[in-house]
Amino acid sequence: MENLELIRNIRLFKELDEQELGKFLALAQEKKFSKGAVIIEEGEEGKALYVVKNGTVSVFKRDGALESELVKLFAGEHFGEMSLVEEARTSAWVKAYNEVVCLVIAKSEFLKLMESDCKLAAKVYKAFAQTLCDRLRQTSTDLVAWKPEFQT
Repeated sequence: MENLELIRNIRLFKELDEQELGKFLALAQEKKFSKGAVIIEEGEEGKALYVVKNGTVSVFKRDGALESELVKLFAGEHFGEMSLVEEARTSAWVKAYNEVVCLVIAKSEFLKLMESDCKLAAKVYKAFAQTLCDRLRQTSTDLVAWKPEFQT
């Protein structure tokens, strides 16, 4: 998949025109991860947005020796975006399920771009808010399905 199409399909960048997308592409570094490589460790400082170009990553939580996979992410999906807007530590582990290639946009570069272009920043941060609303809505639905006694 071509890099421009790859990021165009990410919800955070859906409202951007080609010139604006080009600004993000200019920041993106392509990184390869071998099968089993840890890409993000839970509890570390978030450093970047990752877009899966090829391969699959596994997102999981650890409780002692027990690992619980939360989700697998495939080409065209992304992770690490929360680190771009908050100072909290990462909330899960991410590792390469197989050979993986990601486009990586460093937090420092992302923030510089947002500070230099207010119109672009407004579009991206609006998309962040919409994404968070969708996730909260889905979490609420999942919680009710998991715990039916919450229903009135």
